[in-house]
Amino acid sequence: GGGGSVLGKHKLAVEDAVMEPWVEDVLRERSRAGEKPEDLMDHLGDGYQGYAQMANLLCEWHAMLGDDEKALEREVRGYLKAVILRDFSPTVADSVFEKAGRPPQWLDKMMAEPEWRDVIYELSEMHPACNLVQYAMAEISQKGLEADKAGPEAAAANLTIFRTMFKEAMVALCDPSKEPSPDDLEDIKRLACHNEHAYVYTLAVLGSLQP
Repeated sequence: GGGGSVLGKHKLAVEDAVMEPWVEDVLRERSRAGEKPEDLMDHLGDGYQGYAQMANLLCEWHAMLGDDEKALEREVRGYLKAVILRDFSPTVADSVFEKAGRPPQWLDKMMAEPEWRDVIYELSEMHPACNLVQYAMAEISQKGLEADKAGPEAAAANLTIFRTMFKEAMVALCDPSKEPSPDDLEDIKRLACHNEHAYVYTLAVLGSLQP
């Protein structure tokens, strides 16, 4: 959906406006402007399609017909992930983030679930400059929630994540209990060669280790 900066009745009449994150702001501002609550509700009703509810109902019907509920849930989640990755707009996300002055309420729940954290990791690779995604990755790293799964694109865009990944790669390379493997060296190389900043950082660290 779009942001709440474009106000007016038409905003409440778009498809399933009641599901949009900006709907409360629009309702509040239109109410302050003198719109009657019943008129605002009429506009919401005009645009209501109930796609999310229909999807839930369809899943319930499949379950009633004997289909595996967990398999259905996996299929729905997989579809939602694909839609998020396809339609995610870093411009819109950052606009909502900056306008609110705080992260969206759903972000904490998304970061808490390993399955949805994977979506954040993928978004960080696709949109490393997105402020909202960078914030999420920094929070994941700070909370110790598997930030090592981030790819080199996200790591290079966030120093905290890069340091964590580089440290883990160096620990694996220098592990005295085993011989260094080509994979260990490849991890260091992959991080170091991602961009100029990562390369200089890596050279500085390796240089400091020389006797």
